[in-house]
Amino acid sequence: MVRIDSYSGNFNYLNSKDRSTIVRIYLPEDAPENVLDESWAEGDEPDTDIPPSEMVELFSKRLAAYLFNSARPRKERLIAWCRAKAARLDREWAETKIAALRKEIASAEKQIASAEKQIKRWLRPWKFQLVEAMNPHWTDLDPASATRPPPFTQPDRNPLSSRPQRSGEPGRD
Repeated sequence: MVRIDSYSGNFNYLNSKDRSTIVRIYLPEDAPENVLDESWAEGDEPDTDIPPSEMVELFSKRLAAYLFNSARPRKERLIAWCRAKAARLDREWAETKIAALRKEIASAEKQIASAEKQIKRWLRPWKFQLVEAMNPHWTDLDPASATRPPPFTQPDRNPLSSRPQRSGEPGRD
């Protein structure tokens, strides 16, 4: 399962005000290591919602900018492995994101269904109070309704009075 996340904190014990953010790429089981990570000053970290292939390139640029980094050989090997497997990493990352979104949608659907069932048990005046609290003028909230024609309304007369007369019907001439 390929995923990217970050966490912030004080990782410099010599300077308690120096906060940084660690961005991590969790790699598949067959990778040389489980995680490729890099540190950024807090607020300068990249968005973690980008594919692993792009994140690896950001890690590579950052590593190249260091004058000295004791982990350089290890990280360069991991970066080379990630570049060779970029399409696979991106696909697995996307599948992980999709699975997480599906979980969120299912959870939201359950919450919505529960709220609908609760509201259905309410008395009619309570429902009116809920609508009026959120939409006191009862304005149409559907943006598509501006383009729709108004609904058909029946005239205020008895529909039977305009019925065509049949021959031989009693009471009609």
